Amino acid sequence: MIKLNEAFHKSAFFLCLVFASVSLFGQNLDSLKQEWVSAGSDIQKKLQISGEISDLYFNVHLDSLEKYSKIQIELSKQLNDQAKLELGYSAMGSIYFRRGKVSDALYYYNKAKKIASDRGDNERLFAISVNLASINIVQGKNYEALRNYFVARSNLYKIKEFKKSSDLRKLQQYEAQINLNIGIAYFNMNDYKNATRFYSEALTNSLRIKDSMTLAKAYTNLAEIEMIEQNYNVAEDFLYRGKRIKESIRDSISLKVNYLLIGRLYMELGRFREANRYFDVTEDLLIKFPNISIEKKLYINRGVSYLRQNRVEKAIQLLNEAKKINRSEYSLSDEIRINQLLSESHFLIKNYEKANLYREIYEGIKDSIYNSETNLEIARLEMYYNAQYEQLKDSVEFVQENERKGKQIRIKEVQNFYLILWLVFLAVAFGAIVYVLGIVRKRNKELQKSIKEKEALMKEVHHRVKNNFQIISSLLNIQANKISSKKYQNPMMNMQNRILAMSLVHEKLYVSEFQEAVYVNDYFQDLGESIKDSLLSNKSFITVKNEGEDFLISLEKAIPLGLIVNELMTNSIKYAAEEGSEVHIELHMRKIEDEIQITLKDDGKGFPENFDPEAYSESIGLELVHVLIDQLDGQINFKNDGGACVEIKFSLK
Repeated sequence: MIKLNEAFHKSAFFLCLVFASVSLFGQNLDSLKQEWVSAGSDIQKKLQISGEISDLYFNVHLDSLEKYSKIQIELSKQLNDQAKLELGYSAMGSIYFRRGKVSDALYYYNKAKKIASDRGDNERLFAISVNLASINIVQGKNYEALRNYFVARSNLYKIKEFKKSSDLRKLQQYEAQINLNIGIAYFNMNDYKNATRFYSEALTNSLRIKDSMTLAKAYTNLAEIEMIEQNYNVAEDFLYRGKRIKESIRDSISLKVNYLLIGRLYMELGRFREANRYFDVTEDLLIKFPNISIEKKLYINRGVSYLRQNRVEKAIQLLNEAKKINRSEYSLSDEIRINQLLSESHFLIKNYEKANLYREIYEGIKDSIYNSETNLEIARLEMYYNAQYEQLKDSVEFVQENERKGKQIRIKEVQNFYLILWLVFLAVAFGAIVYVLGIVRKRNKELQKSIKEKEALMKEVHHRVKNNFQIISSLLNIQANKISSKKYQNPMMNMQNRILAMSLVHEKLYVSEFQEAVYVNDYFQDLGESIKDSLLSNKSFITVKNEGEDFLISLEKAIPLGLIVNELMTNSIKYAAEEGSEVHIELHMRKIEDEIQITLKDDGKGFPENFDPEAYSESIGLELVHVLIDQLDGQINFKNDGGACVEIKFSLK
């Protein structure tokens, strides 16, 4: 009761704060609007009021914020107030970025950046550069993002008021966040060495100032690099550290990233059940906090997981979903990865046309970006030297003008040297790639031709084996028709059914796309009908039930299993019921991981009391069943359960 009262008072206090905040916002807005009216033609006063109204609307109403930001821009132009004009442009950039209009956002942020640069306002340059870098990351322009982040970091050290001891923590917090974002940009460029360096700096800074949010993100990002480098123990430690921190600060929105990466980690380790559990948790969080980028990554990782478990059709379905999402939120690296996985998947199911199509797509993309990657490496070197130069200039105030010019000349020389070096390398590499691709394509064509020839040969073999079995069966039938005694006809008929069971396997393989395995449902359904027809049993009803998805069984397992089922079904039709009465036979199949469980039961008289199948010497069929069970390395159990019931277990391995 005491806890309920405390909860009630806390809830009431929170509601009071909310209503008080809303009331205060309304009072401030009404007061400012009255001041706007009373200002009349005083443009200076109206400019000040429009800025204050924009601040109130910043996180509340974008349309109203846009209206008063435009007013602020017009009034600033009239008064030539560059500081207020820059703030107006920045507000418009923020509005369009939050609306997803990236080009408009860049237009206004660049106008604001020019004004701040002309005014030498380092604090505003810092804020604008961070916003521009965020837009560049969304666009996938990682080099542009890096340039803006380094500009922001350079301006951060120039802000005099942040260098006071009272503002030291704020400075370190900004520095940690910028280092984290620089690491993300390097990671997107596959430069894991520099990404690790800046993630580690962010980690050190956030530990020093106890910034939990940045610390959790740094652990998570470092874990992703460790996974790429296959340091799975370190990656697992980092992921769980980040997860615990996010859970402690109740950051459910970004927590789904950790769950997704933990699932991916377990997938890489082959622990698919645990991986699926974390993928399911990620999917639940995506329902509450949608994010199409993470949803795309989830589909890709689940597709890889199913592919490694040989569930190829399911993998293709998920990868196609990821491909659809990538059309609306395009990522070049994701497009390459998805097409590569789809190529592998279709190759496994022998759909070589689609496999080759997807392979050509991702190879074409990789070839097309090769030039941009080499130019990007040159750009990285340029950025590195420029950054080093900026740091040196900030730390040493007495750098002379001639030294600065000399260093710029040396940088240009280095740039020209690397440019020539890369152009030579590019020409050689391009020639080598064209030569290698020609050889690979030629070998692929030869391999495909060989595969098709072998497939045709295997089909012909199965067809001929099936025809030979049918000839043998026909010969036995002719011989049986010449024998008048049922005592000698029955063994002939049993032999025909056994040959039929083996022939049916080869018939299924001949019409199937798989040359070494058959689907169990069709096989046993057709086998049951064939046994009924051969025994002329119109009052026998055979039902085949597969408890779960249909599955494939190999040739070496299908033939002995078919012979076993043939013997057991034949016995049920012959002995289960009194002559003239109906008999119902049910065949249940279930696959649990790599183990197959088969139950065959009828509604007849059942087995005699004290029935011992191993000691039962009157039936050659039962002896054959035991031999075949040993061949399958399986187990068989005979019992009565409303009729005769036989349970069979064996492994697919």
